[in-house]
Amino acid sequence: MRPLAIALAGVLVVFASGRTVMHPDETDAAIAERYSWYVDGLISEGQFEAAETALLRSLDYADALSDLTYQLALVRWTLNRSAGLVLQAAQTALDTERFRRYSAADAYHIEALALLQTRQYSEALRSARNGADDAANACIRLQAWKGLNDRTAFVREASLAIDRFPADPRLPELILRYAATRIPAAGEQALLDRALRIVPRLTGQKPELAYLAAPFVFDDDEARRLLQTYRAAAAPAPESLAVSLERGVINEETAIAEFFAAGDIMKSGLLKVWAQL
Repeated sequence: MRPLAIALAGVLVVFASGRTVMHPDETDAAIAERYSWYVDGLISEGQFEAAETALLRSLDYADALSDLTYQLALVRWTLNRSAGLVLQAAQTALDTERFRRYSAADAYHIEALALLQTRQYSEALRSARNGADDAANACIRLQAWKGLNDRTAFVREASLAIDRFPADPRLPELILRYAATRIPAAGEQALLDRALRIVPRLTGQKPELAYLAAPFVFDDDEARRLLQTYRAAAAPAPESLAVSLERGVINEETAIAEFFAAGDIMKSGLLKVWAQL
């Protein structure tokens, strides 16, 4: 039986003309939980717009269960709704403080993502610290420190994170992108070297690590090997072309053809490719 069918059979929720039919003796908390299970079924099927509609209908019961407004925040984030709407739902979940299957840490994570998007970096840091102690929230903290232009804090946070979560490709990606925007200061080169050491075993999960790392690899043969492996596994991204051209993996004609064929032409990418011609 499909996941959505299981969820529908299990929660005993019936939508008819926009109304939810429940047993007359059920408490608001029980009704809210049935809505929440129903929405989980929709989410598992990728029906996020339907999930959002169901959650909006369930808001009369949101005071009884924070899970509902957390799910609304999650669905809104997935649907690229405005950060304001995401924050509204996440903060309502946290204010209600009645989690059951989800947790305040889950809501803090979504709140931190929305705060980061709106460049409220200090607030995003606080929310990420209240979230789960995992790689996802470590990434948010790194992006917040970058936004605050605190190089010392970025290096300290990144060093701790890469030690704790060495198998997560998002961390070296953030470090490499950070390093590409500045001349390494004290401590930053050591962090960059650590990121480069773990790149080869993580390119299977995140192929773009290869071209992000290549500019920092001094050995031309090793850099070319990384780039050739990347190009064999994935359609080349426009931002990979400049370093591929510079290291002799492709020629000028190939770089130009692939750049315009990608259909994702960014001014910065065009300038980098042009500089190599």
